[in-house]
Amino acid sequence: MQEQELSQPGTELSEEERAKAEREQQLAKIASLAGVLVKSRDLAIEARQTSGIEEDWLEDEEFYEGIDDANRDLVRNRAKPQSPDGGSDRLINKQDVRSRVFLNITRPYVDAAAAKVADMLLPTDDQNWGIEPTPIPTLVKKKDDQTPVVDPVSMNPMMVQGVGPDGQPMMDPETNQPIMRQKTVADQVKEVLDQAKQAAKDAETRIDDWLSESNYNNETRKCIEFTARLGTGIMKGPYPVERKRSAINRDGGLITMVNESYLGPESRAISPWNIYPDPNCGNNIHNGTHIWEKDKITARQLNELMNDETYIAENIQQCLREGPQKKYVADNAPDAQINLDEKDLFDIWFWHGFLGREEMEAMGCECDEFDLVPAIVTLVNDVPIKAVPNPSESGDFPYDVMTWQARDDYWAGIGVARQIRTPQRMLNGAIRQVMDNAGLSAGPQLVIRKGVVEPENGQWKLEPRKIWVMQEESEGKVQDAFAAINIQSLQAELMGIVQFSIKMAEDVTGLPMLLQGQQGKAPETVGGMQMLNNNASTVLRRIARTFDDSITEPHIRRYYEWLLLDPDVPSHEKGDFKIVARGSSALVERDIENQAIAEMGAIVTNPVFGINPKKWFAEHCKSRRLDPNTFQYTEEEQAKIDESMAQQKDPAVMVAELRYKETMEKVNLELQDKQAEREFKLQLAHIEENIAMIRLAEEKNMSISKIKAELARTAMTEKNKRDLQTQEIAVKKTQGSGI
Repeated sequence: MQEQELSQPGTELSEEERAKAEREQQLAKIASLAGVLVKSRDLAIEARQTSGIEEDWLEDEEFYEGIDDANRDLVRNRAKPQSPDGGSDRLINKQDVRSRVFLNITRPYVDAAAAKVADMLLPTDDQNWGIEPTPIPTLVKKKDDQTPVVDPVSMNPMMVQGVGPDGQPMMDPETNQPIMRQKTVADQVKEVLDQAKQAAKDAETRIDDWLSESNYNNETRKCIEFTARLGTGIMKGPYPVERKRSAINRDGGLITMVNESYLGPESRAISPWNIYPDPNCGNNIHNGTHIWEKDKITARQLNELMNDETYIAENIQQCLREGPQKKYVADNAPDAQINLDEKDLFDIWFWHGFLGREEMEAMGCECDEFDLVPAIVTLVNDVPIKAVPNPSESGDFPYDVMTWQARDDYWAGIGVARQIRTPQRMLNGAIRQVMDNAGLSAGPQLVIRKGVVEPENGQWKLEPRKIWVMQEESEGKVQDAFAAINIQSLQAELMGIVQFSIKMAEDVTGLPMLLQGQQGKAPETVGGMQMLNNNASTVLRRIARTFDDSITEPHIRRYYEWLLLDPDVPSHEKGDFKIVARGSSALVERDIENQAIAEMGAIVTNPVFGINPKKWFAEHCKSRRLDPNTFQYTEEEQAKIDESMAQQKDPAVMVAELRYKETMEKVNLELQDKQAEREFKLQLAHIEENIAMIRLAEEKNMSISKIKAELARTAMTEKNKRDLQTQEIAVKKTQGSGI
């Protein structure tokens, strides 16, 4: 009607009135769009509620907290007290004396599984993804082509500096000038491939910097925790956020700090409770036409959005006037139950899908002439307050879903808390029976015949030093009036059920106690332990591959698309690259190989095996979650040490001298042993000589002086022999051979 009035001839409106009328028409189109979006949102909410997945999530959350129907009123009710006598957490039935113990094994299993996966997939010294240039078949085929290359302009041969066998540039020793040779096709191919590798490396560095700024590892750990607990983890990103950075300005001789804002990509983990995909998406949310995300926002935050020109101020003011009274989803999530009073919180919805060009222009967005445009619309209180084109030209949803165990034809999965549900119930039943049986068998059941005995105080209950009065008209003995019956203790039988429940928990989850830091029933031999660890890690390998396919590859691929579209990224960092999720499975294998790395320490120093001690030390530190750079020399320090060693002696000469030194030490030791043996024999011969002289003097009645003269001649002969031996030893020490 208003559009007809604007077009009728003879109607003259002022510019202000015309602008107001056009604005009203625009808001009317936005309201019409809101009706379509709200209808699709209500269908998505209803579809998720009727699927039963929310009931499973609520049960999983409760079992993770140690709650079931028997102890719900004792543990979980956080409502305000209803009376001065107590709150709503009082016992529902005071006469119920049955055990309601919840021996929670769900939480440690979920936490251990999430921690183990996060520890392997998110190392502190490595990243589980990489970027590599896409190989060009025509270039790869010509990488060995030695055909000379000619300058197409001057038709002269193109020259390039020669490279020696060691990979270093060749220099003329006389002129100290580089030696040039004719350039070949292989040289050109190598230049192109090197440039592509460098561009991929630069792009990888920039994306890694973006992920570090958004605290990607921390958000990924949250995603893994959701996956282990609820069976579904969701990562959102990249989406634009405003960041601030500081810089130093030195203009004019003054140093000032300049703060500037810029848009950068960010990632964060999303709770499955806040995601509502298209009901027809099946087992992949990207097969649907749209997806909804729910969040909370305060009135203050909503009011601050009016400072952003991309938001529709009139609609925000309308939401503030209405207040956060429109609630569309019953918050079943435990986190929502904690905040029972949410009068100051608005439900804010983010819709990702496709809109027509006219609808986008009505929302204030300039679009190309396309029938459908990938868009993101923000709603509060059924009112659209913002619409922007999707940063991804392909229209991909910025959500990646990972499931611990997939369900048939459904986007959400099954987690450890759901897998362990039956063993947890078995354990609860067994433990409660153990406690009940222990209470009953702790004391006897008494049978008292009334009329034979009466309590003196008139109260029929057991008390210490209680007096009982036997009636005068009663007959028989007092023992006939009392009987004590003992309840049989079945602790051993019930504990067998407890142990069976714990064993079933290991079997249904595929997570033995060994992966939780406990030996359990693992064999005590080294080989048996290693074999069990390798077999147990098969589940973790599957999780690692799921993480690669569901999170790493598509998430980093969208960051790569962001890099290509970002005008602030230099052109030399852009190219034809491919995303390689190379880390997850390899990191799982490396975690298994840590023990083998430690065992190699005994053979590292043996040159026979040809092991590089520096590389082994670096890998050993990584296996112990240590940074090898903390212990190793810096590049400058290592360069100085290498230069000093090179100036001292040639390594080959040093090895030869070391071997010669070892040989001479061995020869000296042998000579010292022989010399000691000779001295011992000489001393023994001297003693025997004195004994022989005494005996000879006694037998032949010869004088000692005459005997000494005979012995002197003999000693001179022996001395000459010893001198010759000493000279031979000296020659061996100096020349290495005798005379």
